[in-house]
Amino acid sequence: MGRIRERAALVVFGVVALSGLANAQSSTNRPAFGVYAGLNLATISGKDIPNASNKAGVLVGASLTWQFSDMFGFQPQLEYSQKGVMYSLGNVSVDGTISYVEVPLLFRVSPSGMQGFTPFLLVGPAVGYKTACNIKGAVGNLSVSSSCAALSAKVDDIDYGLMFGAGGDFKVGSLKMTGAVRYDLGLKNLASDADAKNRVISFLVGLRW
Repeated sequence: MGRIRERAALVVFGVVALSGLANAQSSTNRPAFGVYAGLNLATISGKDIPNASNKAGVLVGASLTWQFSDMFGFQPQLEYSQKGVMYSLGNVSVDGTISYVEVPLLFRVSPSGMQGFTPFLLVGPAVGYKTACNIKGAVGNLSVSSSCAALSAKVDDIDYGLMFGAGGDFKVGSLKMTGAVRYDLGLKNLASDADAKNRVISFLVGLRW
């Protein structure tokens, strides 16, 4: 419970900080502040993870969007993201969850859209700090769970990669509803002696103002 409170407090602090930064800007170049939530379909790719399949996780965060022009912008984000994998090895099934606080730094391209709708593309790097890691294993009716600290290969605290995405903003009064699909391509092995990298498809919905 203490870890959950710490993670929630960190994300809330980041949201408040981003909101304050947005409000502190002059009206002529004030960034748009946004909040979002979504679903992760995560897996881990590499020869050390056999028969991997997707694992569902949650994603919540906040963003600022600076528009340099009608087409180009910059969108830093702060988010809590659950990643992991499910896989089987013989009659053993494994369910692993790794939670991160992440900072994606995304460049935004917004082609011309219809009235009330603006499509966009996202691309950029992201770095994450591991806040929790847990693993569950099952053999028949017998199941066990523990922290990843019990594994022979230590899961690193830091992860990084590239993110690619596409979506659209829908104008609703003074607000913009946003929806996006994003792919997270992990570039770093999760442990120094393992061939295993995060792969995540995220489905997001949110509001910007």
